[in-house]
Amino acid sequence: MITLRTVSKVYPNGFHALSNVDLVIPKNEFVFLIGSSGAGKSTLIKLLFREELASQGQVLINGVDVMSLKNKQVPYLRRKIGVIFQDFKLLPNMTVYENVAFAQRVIGQSPKKIKTRTLKMLDLVGLLSKRDVYPDELSGGEQQRVCVGRAMINSPDLLLADEPTGNLDLDTAWGITDLLCKLNELGTTIVMATHATHIVENLKKRVIRMEGGKIIEDSALNNVAPRSLPVLGAALRSGSLPKWGRVAPTQSSKPSPSPSSRPNLRPNPKSNLRHKP
Repeated sequence: MITLRTVSKVYPNGFHALSNVDLVIPKNEFVFLIGSSGAGKSTLIKLLFREELASQGQVLINGVDVMSLKNKQVPYLRRKIGVIFQDFKLLPNMTVYENVAFAQRVIGQSPKKIKTRTLKMLDLVGLLSKRDVYPDELSGGEQQRVCVGRAMINSPDLLLADEPTGNLDLDTAWGITDLLCKLNELGTTIVMATHATHIVENLKKRVIRMEGGKIIEDSALNNVAPRSLPVLGAALRSGSLPKWGRVAPTQSSKPSPSPSSRPNLRPNPKSNLRHKP
């Protein structure tokens, strides 16, 4: 699905955002990108949907070299990629329905198909009753669900989420994550950059840690046991990122936090798809 080969990105001011990154993400995987601000997470995501160009290396999506595409070919690439932003980027003068339907209009779908698909998507993200509401009348969690619907309306193979829960409270963040997990179960590959340690610690997904523009840890390659993740969370919160222990996963290594120790978390990401913030 995604292959990066010795990818580097240097901005005009000389800042090295990525340095010799090698990465493979198979189809249908759910991957967390973690690391402190400036680690390279957002730049990596921007390379995947061609908002930025790498300074060197190859960026392949389904075998297609994104770097070699002509500008007129980029919109066709993006039809297969959904993107969710931290700051929503909704069109303020359009209703919830119109914001989600807009992506269908851009690719020339018929009015009948637009209506059918948009209503179905609004139902999926739990906003069918608010189809005629404008973005400024919604809560942050509802606005982000509009973004998820807009990103998924064209049935993309790949969904990129850049800090999608960064502006949301804990419970609302879980609601958005529940939805992303459901979409992943339906076959969408998801790459999510996040600082949300409470989510990373509780979901057993692949975790890639970045620092200084490099991948310094990958749970898929290093067999990092789930019990390492609370240590990771504490490290992220304190700003210190020590190297993870490379512990082979065993039955006994699975975390079993007591309910009282995590009163606000919902460890089962598959429950309550239509969680309301």
